[in-house]
Amino acid sequence: MPDRKDLQELLKRDGTSIVITGDSLSYNRYDFDEQPRSNAYDCLPGIRSWSFLLRDAIHRNDAWFRHGHELPYGHLKDSSVLGPAALPEYTLPFGHGALAIDVFDKDEKIKLTYTHYNDTNKAVLYFGSVPGDTAARFDIYVDGVYCKSVNNDGAGQPFQGYNPIYIELEAAAGIEHEIVLTNWEQAAGSPQPSGQRTAYLLGIGSKLTPVHLTGQGSRTAEWLLNNLEERVTGFTPDLVILIIGANDRVYRTVQQFDQDLRAVINGIYTVNPKAYVLLLSPPSSINPEDPAHDDIHYVPDAKSAEYNAVLEAAAEQHGCGYFATSSVFAGVPVEKWRYDNVHFTKYGNLLLAEAIAEFFGLDAALLR
Repeated sequence: MPDRKDLQELLKRDGTSIVITGDSLSYNRYDFDEQPRSNAYDCLPGIRSWSFLLRDAIHRNDAWFRHGHELPYGHLKDSSVLGPAALPEYTLPFGHGALAIDVFDKDEKIKLTYTHYNDTNKAVLYFGSVPGDTAARFDIYVDGVYCKSVNNDGAGQPFQGYNPIYIELEAAAGIEHEIVLTNWEQAAGSPQPSGQRTAYLLGIGSKLTPVHLTGQGSRTAEWLLNNLEERVTGFTPDLVILIIGANDRVYRTVQQFDQDLRAVINGIYTVNPKAYVLLLSPPSSINPEDPAHDDIHYVPDAKSAEYNAVLEAAAEQHGCGYFATSSVFAGVPVEKWRYDNVHFTKYGNLLLAEAIAEFFGLDAALLR
């Protein structure tokens, strides 16, 4: 099992593939969105859930990462409007760090400058898709040379049409590069009559560490095993963060959970024997007013302990990491960290994100 230094290097490395998955606790839309969301990717990408915060911290874990609005920029046309994105809360990743670009002239040239000193010799532009009628197509030039074309139309895309887009560009270290966005076209099926084209520049960095959020609510380890390729192994992950068991302790026996969980772990190792798997135990779902109460909503801690023991034993025997989620909330009043019978409040999400960041050696400041 890798030590803390190995994990720190894994998260800094360009190309590391990460999956965060499990049941609804893996994305926890509760306290952010009143509408039920079956999958992590049905949520807005900017909710402050622990896993979404961790995703942002992993991207920011790059000495040369800059938010979109922090970049030096220029443009040619007076009609263009650039500034901090003014969108409803939780619409885009990285909090309020995006630069909104509204263009009305095809020949507009949005000029950015960027320098890094990473041996990746690349720049990664982070964009947010645009689900409305101002979606755009545009070309990217680096130092006068055409590199990529981008279509940011978010119609039908995950994360309610605001799906993050990662664009990798060749950009040698130690040189100030000029990055130009030009040749703007409308991309929406029914484009804005005014001719407006929009881009949301979330940020720029010098490495790409993709984080795939694939959890689904009300699911068990058996379901994950049956959907392992779609949810985990199809991404050939180097790191899997898995929180599972909250529904198993209601609908599956300890023995069934143990069998399913070990099959999931073995399935991951079959695809990548060197993958690091971190198992998170679900938190307490005890009824504070009746600790012995046991139904589909509340589970006594003694029963939960049996399922957590399965996670811990499987981690030890298969070389995985184990994280006791309930330890994060020890001494914290249940009404402060728990939204309902098991899901996290905003505060609970932040506590868990900070604890997992510390586990991986990430600076907690990267979460904000």
